Amino acid sequence: MSRTILAFALAPLSFGTVMLLLSIFLGNPSGGLWAFLVSAIVSYPIAAVVGVPVFMFLNRLKLRGLISYILSGSFTSAVPIIYFVIYPRYVFLNTFQNVSNGSIGTTFAQASILLVASLVTVTVFWLIARPDKLKFHASEGAAYPDSH
Repeated sequence: MSRTILAFALAPLSFGTVMLLLSIFLGNPSGGLWAFLVSAIVSYPIAAVVGVPVFMFLNRLKLRGLISYILSGSFTSAVPIIYFVIYPRYVFLNTFQNVSNGSIGTTFAQASILLVASLVTVTVFWLIARPDKLKFHASEGAAYPDSH
């Protein structure tokens, strides 16, 4: 159970850390620090509101493999990507056919970054928590490390 708590504490910082390290490598540490802070501010509430229920739901269904987590991360990130990135572009431009101003490329880039952020976070969570190593005891209502 402590690995799960550790995973919920560290995984939301993973994408921001990747962005920070990448920006340091590319010579723009201030941009990476900004990305790290924004990532942390956004990721922790999402982990609490979405991540915890999804974790409990997957654990209840005994879906503990990495693929299950990646698919659930993709699905749960699709809703905000559609609502906050794709839908506003469609409403404000009235069409996706107007590509002369680069709106399609920008939309694709934003959606891709959000999807990659979600998948990095989910993968890091899974690697730390290792839910596939947990055994769920329905009678006690909690997940405990497997004894064998």
